[in-house]
Amino acid sequence: MIEQNLAGFVQRRCRVLVRLAIAAVLSASMVGALPGARPARAQNEIFDLASFYQTDLRALAMGNAYGPVARGEGALLYNPAGLVQFDRDIKIDASLAVEGEQGDFFSDTVDQLTESPSPQEVKAYLSKYNGTSQFYRAQTFGNFVANLADINVGFGVGVMTQTRFEFVFTDANNDGYTFPDGNQDSLTLNQDELDINFLSFAFQIFDGQLLIGATAKSFTLTRESSTAFFDTINDIDLAGAVPDTYDASGFDLGFIWRLETLSFLRGQISVTALNVGGITLENQTNDPTKTLEVPATYNVGIAISPELPWSPVHLLLSVELEDATGAIKVRDPLDGLDHDRSTTQRLHAGAELGIWRTSTGNNVLNARVGSHRGRAAFGFELNLFSALRILYTQYGDNFGHEDAKELHEFEAVQISFGFGF
Repeated sequence: MIEQNLAGFVQRRCRVLVRLAIAAVLSASMVGALPGARPARAQNEIFDLASFYQTDLRALAMGNAYGPVARGEGALLYNPAGLVQFDRDIKIDASLAVEGEQGDFFSDTVDQLTESPSPQEVKAYLSKYNGTSQFYRAQTFGNFVANLADINVGFGVGVMTQTRFEFVFTDANNDGYTFPDGNQDSLTLNQDELDINFLSFAFQIFDGQLLIGATAKSFTLTRESSTAFFDTINDIDLAGAVPDTYDASGFDLGFIWRLETLSFLRGQISVTALNVGGITLENQTNDPTKTLEVPATYNVGIAISPELPWSPVHLLLSVELEDATGAIKVRDPLDGLDHDRSTTQRLHAGAELGIWRTSTGNNVLNARVGSHRGRAAFGFELNLFSALRILYTQYGDNFGHEDAKELHEFEAVQISFGFGF
């Protein structure tokens, strides 16, 4: 009887979990993510704002080494100077992206829901994910960008909504979720939603050798959390959670210098200052004394695009050091202390091989590889002349610090509809 109760109880938990995960992803996708690790909630927590929204799938497939080569809608996110990367690029675009932890979590959960698992299978399922966090993201991004080559200026506007979900399994006594045990075995759902608006402007000087851009951005961050204990309550949802809401604004500066001495390689160097002056996010709802600190960060990169003997093929190589001053720390949830990220975690490198360039500087077919925080990345893109883009990317991330690595692998899909001129 106990085993039957256990199976029925966990089946109910699984149903709720699947409903939450699917409903959350679909609702955020339709009305609207690396996933990022959530450090312990505390005053003066350092919040890595740039990593939250710099999730362009083209960039991630190249290891996020994107500052020197950013263009179009990607320039709004990575480097506003990229708005004047090409002779002419005018388009309106809207995209939908979904991303999840690589692995069997969803299929395992659906199996628990749709089949009639035995108590042993239920215990194996819960034990398999004990102590893990599962991350998912849904994102929409609408934008309009224009590069007016005749007067050497560019501008762009964009509106992004990104929702991230974190499912945390905790076995309080490391007993394989033997139920009932009274040890507060739990499932926690954390949800972060970022609504962010971009307004960017860029121009060229010195005969197009120096590109300069600036981005103003305003945003609202909403954080919610809800926990279900397997032995005390019968449901888990966000209905009773009171969200923490933060409103703020900031701006970025970007520079790209084209290297004439490397004209045969078409080399260029980039410097990007993100969140200039730093941003302090004050809690608008639950605790006015609780803040999130977004420090100013500086990225430097270099890229080359050598001319290949076969004209339809284009090669792009890029390397970028993120947060050159080490301002972004990683908070260890075990000791509550902030730790420096290693150089490996801040270094990004990538390559892109494209075939058949379009009038807006894109390629019809693209294959990409990269290294993102020391983890492998790759992706593909089909770009039907900027009217329809389909992207697939796999990449790894490290949310911990050098002494406490927290490695995750993600796969993501993005569909973009737009009109280019």
